[in-house]
Amino acid sequence: EEAWQLCSRGTLGERRRVERARDELEKCVVYRQMDLLVYREKGEQEWEWRQHAECKRRIQKRGFEAIVGEVRRDCADREQLRMGGGSLTAQRKRELESACPNHVHELDMRLETLAEVRRFLGEA
Repeated sequence: EEAWQLCSRGTLGERRRVERARDELEKCVVYRQMDLLVYREKGEQEWEWRQHAECKRRIQKRGFEAIVGEVRRDCADREQLRMGGGSLTAQRKRELESACPNHVHELDMRLETLAEVRRFLGEA
């Protein structure tokens, strides 16, 4: 709501504030996706903090754009899974179904908010 009010006023400074908020939200999406990727790699294993941190570093080395690509892929595949699975492999279905439900919920909320902010900015 605040983003909409700032964008509707039309000043450049207010628009820049909303753009910075969008950028921060994009980072939040990437970090939550990284958590999903770590969780996926970890599976049912018990890890020490050191192992968790090392896995996260490996994922970070993929780069921002690669992780954003994973976000898009996961979203598309989760939607396909909701619609019956379609052409997803059994392994991919297991990956998606094994995701931490809280992480997925938080990621979905952030993506929804990000889409709304982008609409306010005229980007979507």
